[in-house]
Amino acid sequence: MTLHVMRVRSRSTSLIPHDSVAGRSLTVVIAILTFLACLAAGGAVLLGEASAAWRSDVSKEVTVQIKPTSGEDADADVEKVLNAARASPLVLAVRALGRDETERSLAPWLGSGLDLSELPIPRLVVVTLAGHDSDQIAELRARVLESAPNVVFDDHAIWLTHLSTVGRSLTLFVFLLFALVVAAIAIAVGVATRAAIADAREIVEVLHFVGASDEFITSHFQQSFFRISAEGASIGGGAAMLLFVLGQFLFSRGGPEDAEAMTVLLGAFHLPLHGYIAIVAVCVLLVAMTAVFSRLIAAANLRRIY
Repeated sequence: MTLHVMRVRSRSTSLIPHDSVAGRSLTVVIAILTFLACLAAGGAVLLGEASAAWRSDVSKEVTVQIKPTSGEDADADVEKVLNAARASPLVLAVRALGRDETERSLAPWLGSGLDLSELPIPRLVVVTLAGHDSDQIAELRARVLESAPNVVFDDHAIWLTHLSTVGRSLTLFVFLLFALVVAAIAIAVGVATRAAIADAREIVEVLHFVGASDEFITSHFQQSFFRISAEGASIGGGAAMLLFVLGQFLFSRGGPEDAEAMTVLLGAFHLPLHGYIAIVAVCVLLVAMTAVFSRLIAAANLRRIY
């Protein structure tokens, strides 16, 4: 009897053959879903870093527009704004953009080669702040408007609100995508576990006959699905890491125009170390959840059999 139990236990370690069609298919499914989840995690970190840089840059700059009007000396207003800004302890640097600089900044929208000399283009004064203190910015606004009442003081508060909204939306999107991946893995593991129990029903019955507990049987199902999910998650996570490394390499080798566009959008397109740690954490979490799902589903199905 002891020898028979040992033989049955030896067979039970392969209740779900890894090299079977079902095992390979589940590995591929988990690899694809893990790849998508890791892309979402890495992309969220990358965009989060870019969004933080955007907010930092926007929050530390104030723009003052001096619109040319008849009977007013725009150059005199520019000088008044410069003097008022320099008097504030919050201001780190201040400079007035020349007409040529302003026209170059409008070129991406209006095109090059246009004669803008006859247009009433506003003069711009860019103020760089040492920090983002709401009270001091309000004081700076009052000081500038007192010196030149006709100017437009823009502290980019609307842009900061939009950037914060985008950041929250991206975070929500990542959580929703991860929840969909978890649901898909749970469904795939549930179907595979029930199919595996049906295929191994005779072995399970023999194990029960020789005195094996449900705990013993479900642990073998859990081990089998743990190995399958670990392999799939390793493939998916490794592919996601490779894609980010390849993207960074291609970005560094790209042309000047492509590099400039990507730098404006995503900074240096460099996934930081904690981004790769997030990818590894996603893989570990998905493997752990797969093992737990398989154990719970196996236990529920065994209770229905017996």
